[in-house]
Amino acid sequence: MPHRCWSVDTIARLGGNEFVILVGASAERPTNLGRTRVIADPTLQEMSRRIIINVTNVSIATSIGAVITAMPTTLENLLTNLDAALSEAKHNNRNQHHMMALR
Repeated sequence: MPHRCWSVDTIARLGGNEFVILVGASAERPTNLGRTRVIADPTLQEMSRRIIINVTNVSIATSIGAVITAMPTTLENLLTNLDAALSEAKHNNRNQHHMMALR
């Protein structure tokens, strides 16, 4: 994932197998659905590759929830909406992303 992100982005582990990418934005480089897909699509593709552990093929189901919002917003609001987007991606059979743009 790090090679998909810019130096203004932050990748953090929330716990267990849940991670967050905070995508930095500026007037010159706004965050929008297209920018978010540049990270989400290749990440899904990379995570869906089968790997072999000993002699067993292993695959991982990946779900990505994304929220795009204008600042300022509260961390609570951001995480609540992010959790809803992630739940939607999981509900729709995993191995996909669900993106929400908040006004």
